[in-house]
Amino acid sequence: MPREDMRPGNARLVLQCREARQVYGTLSDADMPNPGLLLGKFVQFSLDGPTRSVDRKTTLENFIGKSQGSLSEALKLAEHRHRALEKGLRAAGLHVEALELRLGGRMIVGLGTETPLEVGITLDRLGLPYIPASSLKGLARYIAEDRVAHGNMDANEVAKLFGSPGKRGVASFYDAYPVGTKDRKLLELDVMNPHFSLYYGDPQRNFPTDDQQPNPIMFAVVPAGTHFRFFISSWDPAAARHAADLLYDGLTFSAAGAKKAAGYGWFLGDKDGSS
Repeated sequence: MPREDMRPGNARLVLQCREARQVYGTLSDADMPNPGLLLGKFVQFSLDGPTRSVDRKTTLENFIGKSQGSLSEALKLAEHRHRALEKGLRAAGLHVEALELRLGGRMIVGLGTETPLEVGITLDRLGLPYIPASSLKGLARYIAEDRVAHGNMDANEVAKLFGSPGKRGVASFYDAYPVGTKDRKLLELDVMNPHFSLYYGDPQRNFPTDDQQPNPIMFAVVPAGTHFRFFISSWDPAAARHAADLLYDGLTFSAAGAKKAAGYGWFLGDKDGSS
């Protein structure tokens, strides 16, 4: 994020920042209805002469610290909402396949989301970390297309499950939320430490030499060991089971979110629950 000028011409911006700090100072953990706002509305800055720069570490520590208490209630609401959705789908006559899996490593979804911190995380309107349905559908389709490439699945089945131009697929995917996280942290701090900042900034003019200074970048992640619940619905029971198998393989053999090659976002655990 570019450093912002704090000269008198920007007095309105400075006033807004002061007002934000005053509001932030009055909020307790219990008063924070959406801790995700801390990443966009209450970003901490470090002063450096006439300019200021984002204090990423302080902002993330405040965000994670204040999110712990308020997110527990939000999570109860999300679990209740999704259980009700599953029940409603079954009552409407659809077949639902549900999976509950445990993270084997840390996970970060939405790392590239635009925020004042230059690193993001996917949060819902209550500030809860979750995996969007579109990401899960894409992951399952990736596994399906890989099977087609190796002759283990028919391309027509992929089109049937996931859709094709002008025709929707028969399998519906839904957002996945953490479950059973009582007394566990939903978020924690992590760091990546690029050692060749000059090279990454301008590879045409710089080489990745060992004399360059490391550049620690803090970001928020979902901790390893967190359980997530996934479910898929379809009018066709066989299609729902097949889509769930593809998603299971995608989550356990590949991964969800960013930094997969670094060991993030992979799941382990038995398939749990279907109807």
